[in-house]
Amino acid sequence: MPIDRIYRKHSDHLGCIKSLLQRDAAFRELCADYQEMCAWCEAHCQSDSLQKDECHAARKVLADLEREIETALQGCPTDMERRQ
Repeated sequence: MPIDRIYRKHSDHLGCIKSLLQRDAAFRELCADYQEMCAWCEAHCQSDSLQKDECHAARKVLADLEREIETALQGCPTDMERRQ
């Protein structure tokens, strides 16, 4: 599963993300949903399309997914903290 968007957005938690992806099926599914929603938005919401309502709803779902990912990462030390 490509999770480049998640790595870029949370680059200070790479170790935690990798760990959660290995051991937590719910986190893997959350990341997959986030990636899928990002791809959908990129494909359908970049121009003035007829799908404005769908794009608005998709962006809301995307924001909710981002909050869920951030919540999952809250208890994790940052990569810098791990090195200290």
